Amino acid sequence: MKIAPTDPKETTELAELLKNIDNLNMDYGLALSDEMFQCQPYFLSTLFGYQLDVMPQEFNEIMKIYFLIWGYYKAKKEIPTKKITKADFEKIQLRHIQMLKYAEGEANPKEVSNIYANDLENVKSKSLWAAILLRFNTQPVLIKLNAQSKGVILVGLKSFIEFFDSCNI
Repeated sequence: MKIAPTDPKETTELAELLKNIDNLNMDYGLALSDEMFQCQPYFLSTLFGYQLDVMPQEFNEIMKIYFLIWGYYKAKKEIPTKKITKADFEKIQLRHIQMLKYAEGEANPKEVSNIYANDLENVKSKSLWAAILLRFNTQPVLIKLNAQSKGVILVGLKSFIEFFDSCNI
């Protein structure tokens, strides 16, 4: 995987953004939610859809990741003006699911590694994706999340990132 010259700077900015999100107050959280609703209502609706599937502590951590994604694109002044639709999201999500199923059926470990490496190579916002994966591997609530839920959430998050990145080319 190639590291872009901007990745170290973005990593520092993402760490600061995460620190701010972890100390978020209720009023600012509501303001962010309102902003997300105005600009990307489907993005926000998927976040709230998790409320029915996870415990409140898990939802709180997932919400922070959605705020991280939003803050990342907002800071870059690249919040897409094209609104993601359910059809857009499902198209990207299906591609990820098909790739995962293909990798699961591959017997050669080196080939599986190549499949994932090729997939990661296509992620433009590598620092953001790395911050999300780090969050899932360091936050106790997210570590304890069952594998199926974690997989569904991560595929959804990656699908949004790819959509937002594709709007900012």
